[in-house]
This record gives sequence, structure tokens and C-alpha cells, in this order.
Amino acid sequence: MITVVSGTPGSGKTTLAATLAAAHSNGVHLETDVFFDFLSHSIDPSTPASRRQNEVIVSSYCAAAGAFAEGDYRVFVDGVIGPWWLDDLRGYLPSFDYVLLHADLATTLERVEARRVSRQASASARIVKAMHPQFERVLDQYARHVVDTTAFTPDDVVAAYYERLARDGFRMN
Repeated sequence: MITVVSGTPGSGKTTLAATLAAAHSNGVHLETDVFFDFLSHSIDPSTPASRRQNEVIVSSYCAAAGAFAEGDYRVFVDGVIGPWWLDDLRGYLPSFDYVLLHADLATTLERVEARRVSRQASASARIVKAMHPQFERVLDQYARHVVDTTAFTPDDVVAAYYERLARDGFRMN
């Protein structure tokens, strides 16, 4: 089984995905940002010029997630994977859950700034300010998949995930 945990930087994706993976004896936490480290000359993934690069990255982490899932691993994919990528994911993954974490802009900026050192290129105030409105525009359309993390501790986010999973689920396909 594959769960995609998405949202802007600072929404709680990495914390949730790592916690969920650790809760399973066969859990895998797949951080999509790592795939950008494989490129010798990456293009800022938030720019229009990066479209083809981003398509290759998406197909690569989907291939990795699929391979782990086929090996009976419980995969939690963590990344800034907006709904605009869902058609691509559907093309690569037979089925998956989609969890969209969201917090207000001030909270995400505060969380990103609180990180002392981050290897995540996407974890900057500039990127948060660019990505946040893009995610906000789709919240209503994907409301069943959204968990608002604004006032939540990491434990609250995990509890909200499990409550929603039991009630409605997050299935995409």
C-alpha cells in the first residue's frame, strides 16, 4: 500500500510520513526531495523551466514506491506533490492514498524558519510563499484529503490522520 503525504513545506509532511512508516514493521518513508539530490545540475523545481525534470523525478519516485509496495512494504511518500501531479501519479501507481496537509501561511513560514539547517531546497520562505497560494486554491476540491495542521502538534496530526483514515479514508484510485 502507498500513501502520498503532500503539502507545502512546513505543513508536517516529513514528520507524519516518518511517524507512520516507523509504526509499521515493513514501513518505508520515501522522501521525494532526495531524488533531486541525484541530479548533477538540478533546476529549481518551483520554476516553469523545471517541468521536464520534475516529470522525471515524479516517475522515478513512483517507480521506487511501486517496487517497495510490490515487495510488501507499506510506503509513505513525502513531498510537495500538489494535486496538479495526481494524473501523473495515477499513471504510475495502481492505487494510492493521498493526504494533503495544510497549515496557514504564517504557521508554515514559522515552521520553516524554525528549522536550523535543512537540505530541502523546497523548505525556504520564498518557496513557501510561492507554493502556499497554489495549494490553497485546491483545498475545497480535495477537502476529503485535507488535514489542517495549523494548531496541531505532531501527535495531533497523527491522531487526525488515523481518525480520518478510519472515517473516510484517503483513497485516490
